[in-house]
Amino acid sequence: MARHFTLLGCVGMTLLFGLPAAAAPIHVRGQVVVGNRGFPGARVELLAAWGGYAEAVRRLRGEADPPPLATVRSNAEGFFEIAAPQAGAYRLRMRADGYLALEHPLIPLIEDTDLEPTHLDISGGGLGFGGSM
Repeated sequence: MARHFTLLGCVGMTLLFGLPAAAAPIHVRGQVVVGNRGFPGARVELLAAWGGYAEAVRRLRGEADPPPLATVRSNAEGFFEIAAPQAGAYRLRMRADGYLALEHPLIPLIEDTDLEPTHLDISGGGLGFGGSM
């Protein structure tokens, strides 16, 4: 009989307080720029910040990267918004044909974030994310 009341108590508490909420996605917004204009169609990829030993071995062997966690393209003005599944450590990779790929660390990513414009460079001489040396 005591077991019956314990089970009912657990069910009652769950109904009273609800089930744990699922992690909400975290949004990252930014703009890809070439020169002083937004760049349309750039590929923006969300990747894990690091993969540890297994990723290092894979890279040394020349194996392909794991697929990104999310991918979007920049719009006509170069703006993008991408969602991380939950808080964590990530990196963004920006790619466009004819330009060097750039990566930006998002460590830690714990809330919605607006990035400074990302400047793609054909020669690779710039810093990439806002500012210059």
